[in-house]
Amino acid sequence: MRPITETQKKEFYQALLEKNSHFDGVFFVGVKTTGVFCHPTCHARKPKFKNCEFYRTAQEAHLAYSRPCKRCRPLCAPHQVSDLIRTLVHAVETESIGKIVILKYDLLIPPQPGVNLKNALE
Repeated sequence: MRPITETQKKEFYQALLEKNSHFDGVFFVGVKTTGVFCHPTCHARKPKFKNCEFYRTAQEAHLAYSRPCKRCRPLCAPHQVSDLIRTLVHAVETESIGKIVILKYDLLIPPQPGVNLKNALE
């Protein structure tokens, strides 16, 4: 993999400051002072340029730094939603009874194929 030039570092830093989503997946930034690495769109406070190191992949950044950021979760795809959350949103949107189940029982159980939530409660 080709090294990142000084010009690219400056461009990446500007994208980091602007939280430019066009750069998601193009680079990752490691922060020397905290040992954390992030997506360019992370909402955490931005480091000084001198404290940044830029990487082309999350793997490179992970090998160089101790941990991924807990806010932007750079080891996940940007704006990724887990299958469980997707299933729950779908259940609540398609089954009005789903809202009642979640509120009444404080449960987060994904619906099973062929099981009607309304019939399951009766």
